[in-house]
Amino acid sequence: MAFDAATARAALGEGRSVAAAGVEVFADGDGLRARVPGGAELAAHEAFWFAWSQFHPDTVRWPFP
Repeated sequence: MAFDAATARAALGEGRSVAAAGVEVFADGDGLRARVPGGAELAAHEAFWFAWSQFHPDTVRWPFP
């Protein structure tokens, strides 16, 4: 699951939920973190989409195109 960081920050700043495929993104200081229902946090990695998509072409993106 991939989240566009700028779009996610904007949505969270407006008070909207950022979640897809059972993953919720939330603000933590100046960054973003991810968790699943029940509160367990997930490992996260920020990368350039053009690079990530070459190695992981089946990654689902939020917001959905």
